[in-house]
Amino acid sequence: MRNRNPYGLLKPINIALTLLVCTLTAHSSLVYSADGFAPERTDPAAAGMDPVRLARIPAKMKAYVDEGTAAGMVTLVVRHGHVASLEAVGYQDRDAKIPMRTDSIFRIASMTKSLTVAGVMILVDEARLNLLDPVEQFLPEFKGIKVNPCGASQISQG
Repeated sequence: MRNRNPYGLLKPINIALTLLVCTLTAHSSLVYSADGFAPERTDPAAAGMDPVRLARIPAKMKAYVDEGTAAGMVTLVVRHGHVASLEAVGYQDRDAKIPMRTDSIFRIASMTKSLTVAGVMILVDEARLNLLDPVEQFLPEFKGIKVNPCGASQISQG
């Protein structure tokens, strides 16, 4: 069996990571001006957005906090280089009742799935991938692997 280049198998992931870097680069060039990041200067009108509709976002996020779905959230809406909305609701630490701040730092885990999905959907959009194609067509290592129907557990006796 020949050695396969593992990097060739990661094209969707590479595309997704490139997309993320481009997005972050575009975001930084939009939000950071010569005088720095200015979240206190929210201007929905300059962003071409309706302040009444933007006010729905923190209200909905507060509902998630009140339901116990989330401890707290920070939302940021940026459009055309203008900060339209920056809001914090809930708590950084629910037990200690430390309120969430707009500059709170979050630990973000398991982002590879969303980046991979973004890359795959780009390939689907470009008609380079069909969601119904078998995975073994792109990752030969998965050839012959069967999915257990309905999640039923079957342990083979050997």
